[in-house]
Amino acid sequence: MGNRVVIPPAVKAQLVSRIREQLEEEGYFSQGLFNSTVMLDEMAADPQIGGVLAQYMRKDKVRTYIKDCIIGKYAKKKNGELLSTEKVQYELERREGPLLLQTDKNQVVTFITETDGVIIFAAKGTVLKWESALRKVLEKRALIDTEQETMQVKMYLFLSNTGRLLTDSERENLRKTLGLVDVKIVIINA
Repeated sequence: MGNRVVIPPAVKAQLVSRIREQLEEEGYFSQGLFNSTVMLDEMAADPQIGGVLAQYMRKDKVRTYIKDCIIGKYAKKKNGELLSTEKVQYELERREGPLLLQTDKNQVVTFITETDGVIIFAAKGTVLKWESALRKVLEKRALIDTEQETMQVKMYLFLSNTGRLLTDSERENLRKTLGLVDVKIVIINA
């Protein structure tokens, strides 16, 4: 059977539910690295979580399984909720005024302002992988035809933060760095 872990669906559903509940109750996504690590260790040691998983895998694999297969998957879902197109549009309209949605492809949403026709590209990503979101928005910007270069274009990165909160200096450094290429950021914390 190899390294493949097979957990009965009912058992897995119960574990996922218990872990998600605990993550929300204890604010896992807004804790610092130390506290989230402690919480993860506690889950692995908990007979109701780690003990159950140890029935289906080696004990030294339990913590990694919880982190990668359950918490990681939940974090992706949470990022999707934090960065829904509706939320991005709402946040942009607070800054730019009424918008018309044009496209929503490959984690880049394109809008046009209703008042002056400015094109806005908004890439969605995470604080941890902001470089990927930057690449996407710059690639989208590069596709504007040379004939349309007289049109005003604005670029934003919408970054979800489901991990360690950025310090004020880290946030400011990221703003300054992205400002050099005329990209604004909006960070949405879990």
